[in-house]
Amino acid sequence: MVAVAKLGDGGSQGQGLRLQRLQVEAGRVEIQGQAPSAQVMSDAAQRLSDRWGQPLHLLRLEALPASEAASKGVSFVWQGTWPGLTEAVVQTHKARP
Repeated sequence: MVAVAKLGDGGSQGQGLRLQRLQVEAGRVEIQGQAPSAQVMSDAAQRLSDRWGQPLHLLRLEALPASEAASKGVSFVWQGTWPGLTEAVVQTHKARP
């Protein structure tokens, strides 16, 4: 989660990117958020993918109603794998009697 918290180091927070939810389950990570534009969202996904060494895939992209985004913006959901989590789950199951 440190990498998500530091995503703004590349300028994303200054561009209005908001990460709202992080869900990690069985080696998969899912991130939901909002951005002022699809370009800002795409740039942030690329920076985070580069940092983690794992691609993030766009699951959902929706235009926000004007009332939610001060006239424009997008809501998104990214998904990717996190191999370290998958390995930990496998090792835990193998360790059980």
